[in-house]
Amino acid sequence: MTPHERPLMRRSQHTTSLFTTVTAIVLTLAVFASAAETDKPASTGTDKKPAAKDTNGATGMVKPTATIGAKKPAKDPATALITEAVEKLTAEYKATQKKEGGGGSLRTTSDYFTEVPAELTPEKVLAAVSKSYGSDPVLDAYVRWQLLSAIPGTLEDKLLSKGVNAYRSAPRPLTRVGASADERKRLDQAIKGDNVNIDTINSKFNEAVDRRAAMNAPIYSFRDDLFIKLPASPDAFIAGLGDAMDRFHAGDNKGGNNQLKLVGQRVTLWSVSVENPRQRAVVADAVERLRKEPGVEYAQLVEPGEGGRPRWKLGMARPSKDELNNIIESMKGAAAFDVPAEKGKKKQK
Repeated sequence: MTPHERPLMRRSQHTTSLFTTVTAIVLTLAVFASAAETDKPASTGTDKKPAAKDTNGATGMVKPTATIGAKKPAKDPATALITEAVEKLTAEYKATQKKEGGGGSLRTTSDYFTEVPAELTPEKVLAAVSKSYGSDPVLDAYVRWQLLSAIPGTLEDKLLSKGVNAYRSAPRPLTRVGASADERKRLDQAIKGDNVNIDTINSKFNEAVDRRAAMNAPIYSFRDDLFIKLPASPDAFIAGLGDAMDRFHAGDNKGGNNQLKLVGQRVTLWSVSVENPRQRAVVADAVERLRKEPGVEYAQLVEPGEGGRPRWKLGMARPSKDELNNIIESMKGAAAFDVPAEKGKKKQK
């Protein structure tokens, strides 16, 4: 290397080192800038956007996305009506649950909306009754049941799917006293001993059963009223059969069979006018599947057993064969009026 080349080499090395250092600083600043951007709180809507550049590189002013004191968009009238109703119904329910100072009683019919505001369309109401309004299933059902009063008649066919979904989302029935395994164990403990007063135990037990039934009343009322509003169809009837099974699974033999009877009444009317006979087969299959349900055992009352020792008489919550047969027979009877297809008729191309 010549003496003339050495200075050039030193300047080149110095330039490379300087470039490396600057690059490292730029990268480090970029990392911290990215982290700071991530840690920033979400925009409140009043922050101004940075000035934007136009296509020529000139900086232009950008208007802020919101201004201080700007009015919020008006709430949807239907949402406001439903929110107000939910608040009033919740307060109404809680007032009756207070041990001291509680007054009044729960409504026995779905009548909160005696006059339905035009803003409360069936679609809006179905969306509202599909929601949950708390962890208390009785309160939840009571609120939904009263909101349902904004749908005075049967739903249109186009709303069948939404109606069925709302029906299936209903709060589940509370288990009957003496139907769960834990309660059965406690009841067995209650009749152990030498001085068991059967009449006293049965009296207290029946009171507990009645209290649980009263708690289930809003749950059943919401389910019953919504089922009646569903357009007659296989989907509605199958959902109704599922409702009956929910009641059987809760140990409620009477409630389950009452629901089966209600389904049967609707199926009987529908079967005569159904256009497609194959739809009856769909419902019949669903009914037949209920025959295979094992049922749920529940305690009924205390009675004297062998050697005079008290024992619990047990019942079984399961679909009644008579109710199931009635539904099947009603469809068979309606099928006799079907117009048979013409034999030998050529298919239209």
